Amino acid sequence: MSWSRSELRAGRFFWLLDLSFAGKTWHLSEEEILATVDGKAIQYHAGLDLGGSLADQIDWFSDSPQPRSVNVTLTLPADVPGLVAQGHDLGGALGKLALYLSGSGRSLVVLDGVLRDPEYETRDDPITGSLEELPFADTALWPPVTATINATRWTASPLPDNSEGEFYPWILGTPGGVISYGSPGFLVGNYSGENTLLIAGHSVAATKVRVKNKKTGEADAFTVGHRIEPGGTRRVAFVDMEEFSPAEPVTIDPEAGYWVRWVEDSPYFGGGITRPDGATMRGAGDQLIWWLQRSSLRWDAGRLQAIQPYLNNFLIDSVATASPDARIKPWAWIEDHLLPILPISPRIGPEGVYFALWRQDAEPVASLSVDRGDAVRASPVSYTSRDDVANEIHVAYSFDIQQDKLRESFTLSGDPTAAQPHLLCRLSEQRYGRRVREVSTEVIYDAATAGRVAQWMAGFYALQHREIVLDVDSSSWGYLEPGDAVTVTDSTVGLRDALAWVISIPWAPAPVISLRLLVLSNPAITPYRGA
Repeated sequence: MSWSRSELRAGRFFWLLDLSFAGKTWHLSEEEILATVDGKAIQYHAGLDLGGSLADQIDWFSDSPQPRSVNVTLTLPADVPGLVAQGHDLGGALGKLALYLSGSGRSLVVLDGVLRDPEYETRDDPITGSLEELPFADTALWPPVTATINATRWTASPLPDNSEGEFYPWILGTPGGVISYGSPGFLVGNYSGENTLLIAGHSVAATKVRVKNKKTGEADAFTVGHRIEPGGTRRVAFVDMEEFSPAEPVTIDPEAGYWVRWVEDSPYFGGGITRPDGATMRGAGDQLIWWLQRSSLRWDAGRLQAIQPYLNNFLIDSVATASPDARIKPWAWIEDHLLPILPISPRIGPEGVYFALWRQDAEPVASLSVDRGDAVRASPVSYTSRDDVANEIHVAYSFDIQQDKLRESFTLSGDPTAAQPHLLCRLSEQRYGRRVREVSTEVIYDAATAGRVAQWMAGFYALQHREIVLDVDSSSWGYLEPGDAVTVTDSTVGLRDALAWVISIPWAPAPVISLRLLVLSNPAITPYRGA
């Protein structure tokens, strides 16, 4: 939640619902209240009844935000059947449910969605249905529809069949690396006679790239040039296939097709899209924000910037290439390529999409002690599923676009004689037997990054973790939210300053709330944070 401890102690919670129906907004609460939010006073009328509980929860390492839904009974000060008879569609009503703390001047939007399966009877009867969060759908498409190769703009005669209609490639990082080829090149003409090879629909950091003829296998390094696309405004990157005195001439053949390799170090010097400082944009945090900027989703810039430096330790190299009949949805790209390999879980907050960052070295934001009286244990200690345990982590990476396969791998193992032995994996194998987790990714070419992925997965999957529910005073601990790290002490169940994450907290105007916590099991941290 977003209130301070002093506000929580001084105020009282109320549910507020703004229902958009019949061309107006109806303001409903569980009782009459004049709520002042962001300096604006609004009268809310008694007419809201929530059925069941509504929890703010997180599935750790889930690739999709968990949708929210709650049953509602609504009494509007209006003739609902009459409004429907006039043509107003109750099935199209929208609702924004917020938790308001009196005296704070602020409310927190808990659910912003649609009225699902509404039912009504006479003008004297309430509406029933469920308020359901709007689908987490990205309607944006990338690249721009104008970023295509066509004979009107490009003058190769004739334009090769394997170029015409293709979208310009967008290069993020250095796809290909030292042993693979990571992106296509398209013969388009114009800048160097018939033999200009378009390699990116944007400016790039690279000064040289390596180009390979698909048919003959000939390859050499070529100098990268930049020009404005003919008849357009987009600055693109290209190479002149007739560059003077190449070390190994590459046959120019419109029917052959070409692959491009991008490498950060000499002799190729640089990758694709640049950061503000001019360096190649390879950090996962930078690229996550880059894709969100091209989506239609609202996203929380402040929270993203907070985790951006840590995520930039993971180097991502990829090419965004759309087929002529299907462009890329930015959020789908994030779901497919980034979420499976990064220690984050997507969330939806008042400011839009953000991500919980899972770090075993996280600094706790609170210390909860049953022994001290901060909390009351409300459940037995349970264990996460044994099925999630893995002690051999295999990461396949370095996708070669020309061979359509992954060429490198990194494996952490419990075997002390293995190339990359891992003590936690060894302990896990002794407890559970050998259990393998395989990860395949087309966006990693850096061996150190593949190792980082395997390392964080070993830390979280090698052992079972524990879950516990604590009842706490909402006026003291209501500011916590899923993803927050805390320490837990309860000597009756053997916990002493154990590192845990909040994974569920109820949305409720109640003096006592129940926190569900995930208690980490990792010998690397438990010697000083509890068993």
